Amino acid sequence: MKNGKLKKILLGLLKLLYYIAIAFVCLIVGILIYYIISVQIHADDKDYKPGISIYTIVSPSMTPEIKVYDVVVNVKVTDPEKIEIGDIITFKSQAATSEGMTITHRVIAREKLPDGTYEYMTQGDNNPEPDSSYVMFDNIIGKEIITIPALGKVQFLIANKKGWLFLFLIPIAFYLIKEIYR
Repeated sequence: MKNGKLKKILLGLLKLLYYIAIAFVCLIVGILIYYIISVQIHADDKDYKPGISIYTIVSPSMTPEIKVYDVVVNVKVTDPEKIEIGDIITFKSQAATSEGMTITHRVIAREKLPDGTYEYMTQGDNNPEPDSSYVMFDNIIGKEIITIPALGKVQFLIANKKGWLFLFLIPIAFYLIKEIYR
């Protein structure tokens, strides 16, 4: 009698965990789909800065803090004084070697210029030297609020046409296996 009741409770807990996992995966996929669509809509607008932005890290410059394929979620910053030394920011680079590239690095220095504008010196945690040029506040896309490990792999999967097929086949296969098992 006790074993049957315990088994029923465990099955209920497993079912609850299953639904929570499915909801979490759906939420993540939904956020990634929103991000991909948003990027496509605003692809031609160079001055567009979203309230919340998502970037997949593709270089090891921020390891061990942020690894390749981690996703950095940024929030738009409207006050230049809110960016402090130690913050991780995402910005459009103006350096000669990386002009126009989107980079995520840590702020190591901040200066207020005589005209009242701010500039920031940045450096990747894994880089031996600071970046070659200062980042102007107008070039900052956002400040990191959370890093989601390895989520970029899912993003690259979704961005690929074969990935969409894969994402549809897994739930269908799971459903079929579940039905066959019954």
